[in-house]
Amino acid sequence: MEQEYYCVLTNAGLAYEAACKANQVPIKLTHFAVGDGNGATYRPGPEATALRRETHRQPINSLIQDEANPSWLLAEAMIADDVGGWTIREVGIYTDTNILYAIGRYPESVKPVLAQGSGKQFYVRAIFQTSNATSVTLLIDNSIVMASRAFVLEHVQAELAKRDAKNSVLYTTTAAIALSGLGVQAGGDWPTALPAGARILPRHQPDAKDNGIYIAAAGAWARATDADANLEVTPGLLIPVEQGTVHADSLWQLVTDGPITLGVTALQFEMAAGRTGVAGGTYDQVTVNARGQVVGATRAAVSSIAADTTLTAANRGLVLIDAAAGNRTITLPLADAGLGVMDILLRRVDNSGNRLKVQASGANKIKFHTHLNAAGYAFLYLMGAGDWWHLRSDGAGNWWPVGRHDSDALGRPVFETTTMVSPGGWGVFASSLFNRADWPWLWDHGQQSGMLTTEAARVGMEGGWTSGDGATTFRGPEGRGEFLRIVDVGRGVDPNRIAGSSQLGSVLPVDATGIESPYVANFTSQAVPGGDGPLVAARTGLDYEPNGLSKYPGHAVVWISGTAATTGFAHGVTRPRNIAYPGRIKLI
Repeated sequence: MEQEYYCVLTNAGLAYEAACKANQVPIKLTHFAVGDGNGATYRPGPEATALRRETHRQPINSLIQDEANPSWLLAEAMIADDVGGWTIREVGIYTDTNILYAIGRYPESVKPVLAQGSGKQFYVRAIFQTSNATSVTLLIDNSIVMASRAFVLEHVQAELAKRDAKNSVLYTTTAAIALSGLGVQAGGDWPTALPAGARILPRHQPDAKDNGIYIAAAGAWARATDADANLEVTPGLLIPVEQGTVHADSLWQLVTDGPITLGVTALQFEMAAGRTGVAGGTYDQVTVNARGQVVGATRAAVSSIAADTTLTAANRGLVLIDAAAGNRTITLPLADAGLGVMDILLRRVDNSGNRLKVQASGANKIKFHTHLNAAGYAFLYLMGAGDWWHLRSDGAGNWWPVGRHDSDALGRPVFETTTMVSPGGWGVFASSLFNRADWPWLWDHGQQSGMLTTEAARVGMEGGWTSGDGATTFRGPEGRGEFLRIVDVGRGVDPNRIAGSSQLGSVLPVDATGIESPYVANFTSQAVPGGDGPLVAARTGLDYEPNGLSKYPGHAVVWISGTAATTGFAHGVTRPRNIAYPGRIKLI
């Protein structure tokens, strides 16, 4: 079908074009002419050298190469409202040498003049094909040319595109996407298929140079026209996001420093304002980025565990552990930068004798009893119902105690008013044998106590620690049936004693009436006249050795003339009236 309206190059125009190519000079187009066809429409051809009847000629306002068809040129002119009074039926494009380069048949269009009672600006466009569009140059006389509305609009849009504030995009991304197609993508923040032509801001592409504003299409996406040139993508550029599952109503900023070469420079975007994906509410811990925005938040939870378990960040908060069914091992999360700072409160709920071990992951340490070992220890025990530890990770391989059920000093002996063992790390004060691998902090305490001896040398040092078998075990102090005393440490009241040493009972000599004799300064191992002291002492089992004078320095009978003949003496071990309570020792 023959085209009704068209524009063709004239023979003169082709000759002009050939001459320009031969001389390697650009084709220079300057004027746009319109005519009324001498009162009738006709079909102009390439043989034309002028319009049939030209009614108006003016400088070309714009000459644009078509984006879709590079060999097409679009010439535009805007005719002012004070020019007219005729009907446009033909158009022509002239060179700088007044050659009719192209001629076209134009739909009949009345161009009134303001004096006729109706004035309008008239926009005329002619599209023609040339063999070498890149060689065509538009020559404009700025003193007389008038810009069309479209030209002004495009020019303004081009200038606006260079500014930091961009028109909004419909969606952004949460991860890398394929820059093609309209469907839902895992990294896209859109819940349904995209409309064709939607503006999208990909921010996570594997090669960051591919980030930026794109136009969604069924095929490959192209960059948006306001962000497809170096001058249009500038440091500090701001892009509003309209919708999205995570990032609706947010504002993003290009933080890449200049100079920027589009398609070469990595483009990095950060949120300047808007939703970060954290829902409104009250949280126990938040993550704040360098801009001061809350980008993550967690609430403490309550977890109940009755099996060996490796905890995760989801166990932040209170963890209730039941070891009633058997020994249990609970492993803490890896305290790395990914976990960051996290608080866990671990509490035992059962009162069985089963061992409940809480251990750090890998080479991580729990920083308790660091006065004994600066590195801390790989595990701890929860002992008894209600025992708890509050631990905090530092993101650098350590868990630090913030609080615990019972913070009494390690190795401390105490009395109890119950035969039960209280929770919090207590054991029976009974010379227990321990495995060094199971109780490394207690073994460190024993080694550094100044009260460590061997099993063979334990007699007389029952209040100290021993090295056990010398390889894998150690023994704790004995406290059963003993009175505890503060070591003299040079005061002279109880001289020549060392910490942890035991001592026999003291002797109180008395006369036959049961009254302490003022005449007795010493006594001997011989039977005292008038009494059976050695026999009585032996019968009482009060840790008295009547024949061991060296163990009772300063005690021997001195006979004063006349006294021995009339008064006899007895002697024995003294002790105060007392009540026996269970003894306990702090094991952790």
